[in-house]
Amino acid sequence: MELSFPPNFQTSFNKYIVFPSRWKAPLSFTFVCSWWRAVAFGIPQLWTSVSGTQDWTKSTTSGLFTLWMNNVSRNNEARREYGLDLHLAPPRPTPSDIREGRRMVRVLRIFWANIQRCRSLNLRLDKNTLHALRTLILESAAKGDNASPPPFLEDLELSFTLDTTVYNDFIDDLIIWLRKLPSLRRLRLTYVGMFNESPIRADLMPWSSFHEVHITCGMSFENSVAALTQSTSARTVRLAGMGWTTPTPLQLSRLELSTTTLHFLTSLTLADSINPPMLLDYLTLPSLKNLTIRTGQAFCRLNVSNFSVFLKRSQCSLERLTISGLRMTQLEVATFFRLPGVSKMALVDISFDGVTRMFENRFEDAEMRNMLGDVLFIKLLVWTTDVGEHEMEQHVGWKDKWSNKETLQPFSSLYPISGI
Repeated sequence: MELSFPPNFQTSFNKYIVFPSRWKAPLSFTFVCSWWRAVAFGIPQLWTSVSGTQDWTKSTTSGLFTLWMNNVSRNNEARREYGLDLHLAPPRPTPSDIREGRRMVRVLRIFWANIQRCRSLNLRLDKNTLHALRTLILESAAKGDNASPPPFLEDLELSFTLDTTVYNDFIDDLIIWLRKLPSLRRLRLTYVGMFNESPIRADLMPWSSFHEVHITCGMSFENSVAALTQSTSARTVRLAGMGWTTPTPLQLSRLELSTTTLHFLTSLTLADSINPPMLLDYLTLPSLKNLTIRTGQAFCRLNVSNFSVFLKRSQCSLERLTISGLRMTQLEVATFFRLPGVSKMALVDISFDGVTRMFENRFEDAEMRNMLGDVLFIKLLVWTTDVGEHEMEQHVGWKDKWSNKETLQPFSSLYPISGI
């Protein structure tokens, strides 16, 4: 007999596939009736994304998680064709209820018992879960050959909700563990706050095995260069929260740095140091399509000459360029927009305090307008973005998509062509 789906079943099913069980357990399907229970247990995709995070349904008990995992284990199709996506995050940086902290540790242990089938692991670690995870790693390592590393784990995200300065040994043990993961290709590490010293040992990281790297933590200039130049297989790299100041010429001479070519890198983000574009001086990126450079300090100017050398050396077809916080003079802005290839980009977004006033009030010199040429009147826009209460961010360039928080104006309307 052919079964027909109940009304709205397809809508509910699609919701769980597109937005899997991070927000609501699929166990609720099993409580409708025997037909729904049979269908739910027969759809592996419903069970392969598992969340241990507290949501509006309140905490899912460890007993229900055990049932959840047992169903995955029984389903041979899920074991063969689908990897588990495990997500665990405390509802707050430090749970106010000690019972919630204990529950998170119990759920972590259940996750770890199923780590061999895990494809994606997302953990936000507080003090309790960091201790528990390290214990599980060390216990697994003590078993020797009987405890092989998870063979399918390819996507790992670790967020730390505490200052890890006093937990350096813990972090080292985590990195040593992830070095043993044979399939790991995507890594995201996020630390809360800024640190004077890097909380991770850059020399321990298996940079060359990653296809995608997102690191948000304090890093020295030397470690930032090492992370980039060793990511030889990466397609996407994002380094944020670095915090380093510009090294002196003497410090640079001691590092003995050379230029490294990364053939596969298509997207690069460098953020949160005094002079992030300085890292480009040591890179050749022939495949680069998207580049974002950001600093909140606004102490450093963009060296347009060095940036031009980087573009010429890389010979890349850059499509999207975002530069935020690096100051530029009127002449530097005009020179930048005349760089070869800039006018062909789909997006150019230059943002720093005063940039729109520079264009609205100070680009009255005919020579400067002529330097920009056709770009000035055909493509160039100035706009502001609402980034908070009574706070606006100023931009100049051009974009292909706009949000309702952005107010734009063609630059040509400020200086009509007849005025030249």
